[in-house]
Amino acid sequence: MSPFELTYGYLPLFNIPVGQRSGIPAVDDRIRILREARQDAGAALHLGKKQQKEGYERGKRKAHQFKVGDFVWLSAEDINLQLSSEKLGDRQLGPYRILEKIGPLDYRLDLPISLDRIHPVFHVDKLYPWKGNTINGEIPPPSRPSYLRG
Repeated sequence: MSPFELTYGYLPLFNIPVGQRSGIPAVDDRIRILREARQDAGAALHLGKKQQKEGYERGKRKAHQFKVGDFVWLSAEDINLQLSSEKLGDRQLGPYRILEKIGPLDYRLDLPISLDRIHPVFHVDKLYPWKGNTINGEIPPPSRPSYLRG
């Protein structure tokens, strides 16, 4: 037995025509109001979703675009270097020349022989643009050799 049948003693009749006018003005008005409310709610949800996406995109950092031949600094954060003190070690290595753009966000670097055990392809998040200085010109000074631990 259903809760309705237990309460009222009979089964409800479900012969309400769907999608047709009922002929009762109050019912037709109520159905129209509910449809409009549902359309308004759907439009509000769509607008909220659009605004959230725009807000997320606005706060998102754009990836830096490098060209082949540019010099970049390489983040030393995840590279296991042989240092006497990690606290006083370099935060960035290089600058190194970009040899090739592998994908939309990956670059192959011209690493020195001392770093030959590292795969030379890095994500753009690990690279920082090298800005030349006016004292030495546009050619970067040679970086001191970095050696890997282990």
